[in-house]
This record gives sequence, structure tokens and C-alpha cells, in this order.
Amino acid sequence: MTGLFKNLSLSRCFPRGRRLGETVRGCLTDRAGIAAVEFGMVLPMFLLFLFGTVEFGRFMWSENALDYAADQTARYALANPSATTSDVKTYAESQFTTIDKADVTVIVADELLNGINYLKVTVTHPYETLLPLVPFGPFTLTRVSRTPK
Repeated sequence: MTGLFKNLSLSRCFPRGRRLGETVRGCLTDRAGIAAVEFGMVLPMFLLFLFGTVEFGRFMWSENALDYAADQTARYALANPSATTSDVKTYAESQFTTIDKADVTVIVADELLNGINYLKVTVTHPYETLLPLVPFGPFTLTRVSRTPK
């Protein structure tokens, strides 16, 4: 029977032949398993930091993709003055390589500011986090680019 309990961790805390005070002191000073307890305390904070970093990078990637698409569409409209509004929208939708085109709204409109005619390209995209643990969103990303006509 002693061979069966020999490998259990309780056998270190409660060995045979010790007095109660020595046994309690032995259990309180035993350091077996302390790394597992520390790991359990640190792991949630580490995972929150890791997933927060991933979500922030994904957010910046989406914002940059929208900004690039709006700028490229405005440049296309500047280089092709005979292009219609539907041509400009089609070109804008072709610029999205990393974002789902079905979720993106492209608005192309003329705008008059201080007596100058501008072509205004507005690109919007609803952004949602991948993990429900990260407490952000959903919200809409909007990027605007203006080009003088």
C-alpha cells in the first residue's frame, strides 16, 4: 500500500511519523505546482494582450485598405475625366483585395468647395472584431478622398 501512495503529492505534505506542526509547516513551504498557479494567473492577461494586438493590427489593415482604395479611385477619376460615375464605382470596387466587396459602400459625388469643383469619393465599411472577448465594435470605418475636377 505504501508503494501506491508513494508518488502522490500528498505524501510529501503528510508523511508518516511526523507531528501535526511539522506536517502543516511542510505543506505551507512546499513549492510543487507554484509554476502552474502563476501560469494560470498570467495566461488570461497574456491572451487578452495578444488578441488585442491582433485586433488592432486587423483594424489598421482595414483602415489602410479603405484609404488606399479611396485614393486610387480619386486618382483614376483625375486621370480619366471622361469616366462616368458608374465607371469610377466599378474601379473602386476592384481595389478591394483584402476586404469583402459586398460589405463596402462606395459613394462618388461632385462637391463644390470655395468655388472649386471636387470629385468626392467616400468609402465605408462596417468593422467587427473577430473575437467577442475584445470589447470593441461594431462600428463603421469611413475614408474620404477629394480630387479637383
